[in-house]
Amino acid sequence: MGTLCTAGTDSRGVCRIEAKALRVSEPSTTGGFESALVTGFDAATNRFQVQWKSDGAECSIPRIRVLFAAENPFEFADRVAAAHRARRQGEANLRYSLYVDSMPTDELQILDTEQVNRILLQALNTKALKQNALDTSSLLNEVNLDFARTMNSIVFDTH
Repeated sequence: MGTLCTAGTDSRGVCRIEAKALRVSEPSTTGGFESALVTGFDAATNRFQVQWKSDGAECSIPRIRVLFAAENPFEFADRVAAAHRARRQGEANLRYSLYVDSMPTDELQILDTEQVNRILLQALNTKALKQNALDTSSLLNEVNLDFARTMNSIVFDTH
């Protein structure tokens, strides 16, 4: 069985693994893949310790920027593309929620008395809850807020 330390160990016995890693210049956030040695992993930050072969500099980078020599580069590219698609979708979902949550709710209708009574009947239908005199005003405020948000979402989606 082969060893994981494809580039051997250093003088301290630290395993070094051949890889190409995305080296990003901080002010411009541009860069390219360069040959590197992976020398460690920090589980707390979920980042790899990398030593660049070109100048010996060391830094800590996330997994998405490391292509190990033993990895299939096509699968790596697919994983990076999927991560970028997921990030764009997540950002779009956050923007959508921000837009809907920022819409005014003052002029929207609230739940009528019949709807409120049905909600309370369903929410308090256990024997223990019926016997206690519970203050349901905060619950109803939350339900009305969710109802208004849903109405705003419908308005936003139709325009």
